[in-house]
Amino acid sequence: MIRNFALFTLYLTLTVVSGEDRSCSADLERRLDCYPEGEGTESDCTKRGCCWDSAVEAEIPKCYYPKFSTSAFQVLSKLPTEDGYKYVLKRNRSHIGIDQFDKITAQVIFETNTRLRIRFSSPNQSDPWVPPVVLAKPEKVNPDNTQYSVSVEDSRILNRLVRKLYDELSVKYCKCRKSGGSENGEAFGMFLLNSNAQEVVLVPHPTLTYRTIGGILDFFIFTGPTPADVIAQYYDLVGHPPVPPYWSLGFQLCRWGYKSLNEVSTVVRRNREAGIPLDVQWIDIDYMDRYKIWTVNKEKFGQLGKYTSQTLHEKYGMKLVLIIDPAVSTAEDYTPYTEGRKLDLFIKDNRTGKPLIGEVWPGETVYPDFFHPKARQWMLADATRYHKEVPFDGLWIDMNEPSNFKEGSSTGCDNKNTYDNPPYIPKILDRSLYVKTICPSAKHYDTSHYNRHNLYGYNHAQVSRYVLEQLFPGKRSFLLSRSTFAGSGRCTSHWTGDNAATWEDMKQSIPQILNFNMYGIPQVGADICGFNANATEEMCVRWSQLGAYYPFSRNHNSLGFRDQDPAAWSTKAILAIRAAFQMRYKILPYL
Repeated sequence: MIRNFALFTLYLTLTVVSGEDRSCSADLERRLDCYPEGEGTESDCTKRGCCWDSAVEAEIPKCYYPKFSTSAFQVLSKLPTEDGYKYVLKRNRSHIGIDQFDKITAQVIFETNTRLRIRFSSPNQSDPWVPPVVLAKPEKVNPDNTQYSVSVEDSRILNRLVRKLYDELSVKYCKCRKSGGSENGEAFGMFLLNSNAQEVVLVPHPTLTYRTIGGILDFFIFTGPTPADVIAQYYDLVGHPPVPPYWSLGFQLCRWGYKSLNEVSTVVRRNREAGIPLDVQWIDIDYMDRYKIWTVNKEKFGQLGKYTSQTLHEKYGMKLVLIIDPAVSTAEDYTPYTEGRKLDLFIKDNRTGKPLIGEVWPGETVYPDFFHPKARQWMLADATRYHKEVPFDGLWIDMNEPSNFKEGSSTGCDNKNTYDNPPYIPKILDRSLYVKTICPSAKHYDTSHYNRHNLYGYNHAQVSRYVLEQLFPGKRSFLLSRSTFAGSGRCTSHWTGDNAATWEDMKQSIPQILNFNMYGIPQVGADICGFNANATEEMCVRWSQLGAYYPFSRNHNSLGFRDQDPAAWSTKAILAIRAAFQMRYKILPYL
């Protein structure tokens, strides 16, 4: 039986042309932005064959697509494939002012009885980028038994615009289900598989507009019928997370700004003496020698290995997690750098063919290409050597967007390169693709950073997970990553990033954690008591009472702020926090 909410009908048209059949009488709530680049003029707008209306409120586009009385595409062919159909559509009109592709392919794939895949592309696109993520393979499906049906018709409810480095799709949907659900509890879901920079705009009509500046529009539709079913169907596609090690479900403690190993030891001891259940101690970049990964500051943390094995492991039965950033110092006689150069492992500057130089905590740095076939052997060699010195139990991979204190590189980016300055940039930080990261034109082993940027943390986690599995064979591994992508839950846990010690950020942690559970990364949490700013005792107590029920429960704060570990507060506060975490430990066996 095909449920109404699960009936997916595909309509194709392109409503972007000037001519006698155009009309500028569209209702305000139906207007789709024809000039998303920003503040255009009436002349800019009309050159695109679009309509102009300056007497509108700020949130309504002044330049918008007209309505048409005829279809913009015609179906040239419908070809059966092994798992669905392939539609080829030809443009009936041209679009003034924008160079577009004349043909569009819509590939419809029946993946399962509850999952449909629709891929929009153009035969004229040269080497279209598709994110190489691990997805479930399609099943053998009888189209008559699916919970969906597909048809292609002439209509004017969907807008499709394709040109080089820009792809836009607007979809009209039922007003009663703009969030993917309905009042009777039924739901459906959509997932866009695309790793390029993008934005999604909601129009009151209601219409969703997807804009991406690379790759193709590759949609998966999940039929539900319940919200839980939709989430399960998404998990089935991107992969189910592994069961984490039991110790990683305990309470964990960290901060940026430990001045020495003695301070770490003092904090651990006072919390244990206060009766705080504590399973894991973390250390931020403070333990490193000049912030270089896989090193130890011999002056301040010289006995870290001994303390870990004799005190944390043997005396307390605790675990140690260390932070490891991706960027590698270019210092001479530094093994991670020299071995990486031998393997030709680092991301290259498109202009010189040499490793791109950026800057992070250790100063001048280069960036490993975790998509390189030798990335695993490189990281495993460093981790194995280091684990003999400091027997850590898990890894925290941070700054892996990747972050860069320079804009693009130490010498900037190539302003003439279309990857560094594409025709359209989504509404992101400073409207730039290389602020606080590396140049999009930088070269990876197989493609540009333009395509790989949003996958960097995903592959960093894949390589790190492999390393941990080799270090701890037969044991469950723990990994925490800041940067993630669809399917990262197969490899890593996540935290919500650098929050602040405010009541608002504490409140926001609840939907953030619920969202990541839906995204396939269930072991997630926020920094308890806040990362930035000084926490108050009352707020830290309340946040601890909430954080005791986070899937990933860690108290973490930043450099220069007051101590906020449980034992740093008054006796009354300690008792309240201890009671909250004791309750967590009582219910852990029932997860």
